[in-house]
Amino acid sequence: MLNKFHLLALTYIPNLKYMLIILTIMIAVGCNNKQKSNQIVVPKEVLSAFKAKFSEVKSEKWEKEADKFEAEFKLNGKESSATFDVRGDLLETEQEIPKSELSKVITDYISTNYPNYETSEASKIELLDGNIRFEAELKNDKEKFDLIFDSSGKFLQKEK
Repeated sequence: MLNKFHLLALTYIPNLKYMLIILTIMIAVGCNNKQKSNQIVVPKEVLSAFKAKFSEVKSEKWEKEADKFEAEFKLNGKESSATFDVRGDLLETEQEIPKSELSKVITDYISTNYPNYETSEASKIELLDGNIRFEAELKNDKEKFDLIFDSSGKFLQKEK
């Protein structure tokens, strides 16, 4: 014979499982800080500024992070990106470069400080003020991150 506890358990436990699954999915979706282009609306000022600056680009993929919009695209066969503010002002451009174009100062820094990591990608970043930065993406079996350097090869920061 079933008592009241058994009846409550049979009624609410299956529903609780579904509620936990739904809650987990909602948390996972909500924690994604970057939004892909099929989820966001890129302001017309940003789209116009992009088309004016990169008229030769046929296809771009947009992401939004905080109050910035980043277009990823190929330019002259190289992976590139451009970051804009909401008004359409270009903040920076980034273009993939061969790893061999990283200066000896940068490669020595990486070898000394991250001997168990491989440089998987390299990029040249041009900031709004004209300053140049270099980015080296490092990875091993456990993690991947970027190191940012100034134009003289001085280490500036690590980004995850």
